[in-house]
Amino acid sequence: MNWKPASCITKLMETAFLFNKEEENRQLITLRHHKPQIMALIHILIIRCCMSVSLHRQLSALKSLWNHDADFCSQKDRLADESWCARLAYLADIFGHLNELNAKLQGRNENILSSTDKIRGFMGKLTLWREALEQGSMNMFPLASAAPQAASERAIYAEHLQTLKERFERYFPRVADIEDNDWIRDPFNQESESSTEKLTMKEREESAELRADRTLKLKFSELTLDQFWLVCASEYPTISHHAIDQLLHFPTTYLCELAFSTLVHMKNETSVFPDAIRSRRAKTPNIFMEQSPADCEKMSWRRTRRWLFWLMLFLMMGTLLVIFHYSTTEGLWPLRRSSASCNSITTAYAPLLAQYFVAYPHQYRFIVDEPHRCRQERPFLVLMIPVAPHDRGARDVIRNTWGKETTVQGHVVSYYFLLGLSGAGDGTEVLEEQLLQESRRHHDLLQSDFMDSYKNLTIKTMVMFEWLNSHCPNTSYAMKVDVDVFLNVQNLVSMLMTAPKHLFLTGRVMRDSYVLRDNNSKWYMPVSAFPESTYPPYAMGMGYVFSMDLPIKILEASLQIRAIYIEDVYVGLCLRHLGVTLTDPPHSGLFRISMPYFAGGCYWSSVITSLLQDSDQLGGVWEIYQRQVLNGC
Repeated sequence: MNWKPASCITKLMETAFLFNKEEENRQLITLRHHKPQIMALIHILIIRCCMSVSLHRQLSALKSLWNHDADFCSQKDRLADESWCARLAYLADIFGHLNELNAKLQGRNENILSSTDKIRGFMGKLTLWREALEQGSMNMFPLASAAPQAASERAIYAEHLQTLKERFERYFPRVADIEDNDWIRDPFNQESESSTEKLTMKEREESAELRADRTLKLKFSELTLDQFWLVCASEYPTISHHAIDQLLHFPTTYLCELAFSTLVHMKNETSVFPDAIRSRRAKTPNIFMEQSPADCEKMSWRRTRRWLFWLMLFLMMGTLLVIFHYSTTEGLWPLRRSSASCNSITTAYAPLLAQYFVAYPHQYRFIVDEPHRCRQERPFLVLMIPVAPHDRGARDVIRNTWGKETTVQGHVVSYYFLLGLSGAGDGTEVLEEQLLQESRRHHDLLQSDFMDSYKNLTIKTMVMFEWLNSHCPNTSYAMKVDVDVFLNVQNLVSMLMTAPKHLFLTGRVMRDSYVLRDNNSKWYMPVSAFPESTYPPYAMGMGYVFSMDLPIKILEASLQIRAIYIEDVYVGLCLRHLGVTLTDPPHSGLFRISMPYFAGGCYWSSVITSLLQDSDQLGGVWEIYQRQVLNGC
């Protein structure tokens, strides 16, 4: 084949640079005097070539020059060659399509899956265009279709399109396998279930649980794909990390490219052109090149912007280095208490960080207590149930369901409800009196003098550890369990009978959970309060069980680790400080974070915990559980 795009570009650039020899060429001297606009256009073409402006625009500009100035074209053999100009028009068109594809692949919300779809679509268009060329149609190339095109030229274009498609297939070999990631696009689509066959068994188990999670299914339509998987990371860490690994590489590299492009653009705006180009710019007609005072002011402002940019870049890099220094030395500089330098930094940031930490350690006292019951009963297992002071209904439901099981497989099980102070206002005195009456009747309330709120859950948990450590010396295990959780005490005791008696804590263990940086999130944590990108391993606060040698150790660790408001994560921080490794349950289905859409069969008799929508569901679930047990489950 005689024609190649590369040779066409070379001829184009040779033609465009002919103005450098205009003193030796009478026709171009005449052109400069009689057609100044044409020369100005060539000047601009050269300048833009040097500034990496769209090649499609450059080619289109030269094609327009050929269309609108026959005198100029007649003086130049190359531009007068209709075959060469026809190929130039085709080249301008194909670069236009490539630029359009490139624009579609840009953006912060773009990911490898959506980009692959667009590349596949473009490859399909290449095949369609080649077939159309073979049939004599060139409607997809507007510039080329306006010029006379011989059959031999269309054959050249068709061959080029085939070569271009082969190059796409070579550079994007994974396009054909993109269906393997359909489970990332829509984890709730039953048709995408087959795409999980290449996942590990752990990932497939979490995928099955995720498809049954109706709460996350509702969130799926409200969030972007990467945001959705970040939200899932705390509950389904293995499969979420797999999805995030696929999604985040593209937008992060895009941001890097965007930064470099900005630097190149700013550099080109103020750069000095080569001598030949600068001298030709000086000779360009005044209507194009003459600078007004306003233009000079713009150039001055551009220089100012450049220096401001470099100043901001320097400050940002310095900030990142400081953060990196502290995060690599300990990773928890705002959280540690033992370092004097860290304390000074924390003090400086105190007004901003206070909302993410709680007032602990502190000498809290119990105003409603059962000081002797745990010593007298000597239980094998103590269940501690955090609950709001006004939520009498939730306490009564538990007392009438799994809270009735006080002796299980020959082991004593004790139950306590843990409360703080109510902030109800005028009804506080009445509520406190009701709590005293409830305590006299059931002897299962523990109320401390901290304000009961979601932000103070860490205080409630640490007060729980204090009470257990001082009141239950003969107990083997204890468990924190929320009021909106179904608890199978029989299965729990069966598991504990073979569990370690020291340095043991298990539940729904979360590993490598991402720190949520979205300030609209309920669990938002800024970098200034927690610089690490992931949390250490921790057991979800809905329910975790531990050996009774851990409370005193966790309390000792709390003297060194500043208490953040996310209570289960804080317990994980203390365990990391102690060097205690969390224990995974015997199998992943024991501690469930959501109730399946259809909980039939023997579901309730096979789990230890299952999170409900609210405590009102517990009564109905308990009846189903009892029927399953009677049926032999």
